[in-house]
Amino acid sequence: MSSVFSKEALTLEVLDAICEKLDLQSSALVFLDYEFKPGEIKKIEADLIQRSVKQQPTSTADVAALVRTVRPSLTTHAATSIAEQLVAGFQAESRFSILTGK
Repeated sequence: MSSVFSKEALTLEVLDAICEKLDLQSSALVFLDYEFKPGEIKKIEADLIQRSVKQQPTSTADVAALVRTVRPSLTTHAATSIAEQLVAGFQAESRFSILTGK
């Protein structure tokens, strides 16, 4: 984002505040917050779909590894933090039942 006062930045700030106030978890908001590109989201979700088809239990560490495949510059800590938020969002949305959250 180019400016903290851009329309996009302000909209994201409002969405974050609403979700926090209402204790809502959203994978889409996580992807927005960290500015994931469509191709990165597709790669993560395609892998999770494959794991679902195979009924392969998937931990937060597994999701962090997926995040690092699309964002190799992230530290393990940063990827784990994003993965925790994504798992919480996916679980709240009842998506990817293979996610163990551990």
